[in-house]
Amino acid sequence: MGIEKKCEYCDSSFKTWKCRLNIGSGKYCSRECANNAMLGKPNIKNSGKNSNFWKGGIAPLNKRIRNHYKYRLWRDDVFTRDDYTCQKCGIRGGRLEPHHVVPFATLLLKNSIKRLSEALACVELWNINNGLTLCHDCHKLTNNYGWKYVNDAKQAEQKDRKTFKI
Repeated sequence: MGIEKKCEYCDSSFKTWKCRLNIGSGKYCSRECANNAMLGKPNIKNSGKNSNFWKGGIAPLNKRIRNHYKYRLWRDDVFTRDDYTCQKCGIRGGRLEPHHVVPFATLLLKNSIKRLSEALACVELWNINNGLTLCHDCHKLTNNYGWKYVNDAKQAEQKDRKTFKI
């Protein structure tokens, strides 16, 4: 069969083909040992600076907040309070989204939030009375859906600059 090898996980001996060693496999005696060895280990080859998605270690604050467990709780609390029903058209279930009555970006600016720790400490950001359950179609019709609000604010700012130029 080939070469005698020692399993990197359980230290038992096993035989493998030389060609498997050349391609980087043949480290474990079984699939079970391979799975146990990899359990909880990040893929070092493609993580951090080695990832093609690496942007210098800076994830946008918006994304870090929305991926945080506390945001998930806020979102679930809003859905539960509204009984998983769109508050505009009355459809229950489906593709529901939490809508911020006072825009998320406005709250970040108003409270000068620059870090995740500041966002987590901001009471106003996690107030479920600022949330509303909407279906995807109704949410798209709101004034501050997605980047619409941010882009409108930028356009207004640029318009103001042109108006007040001396």
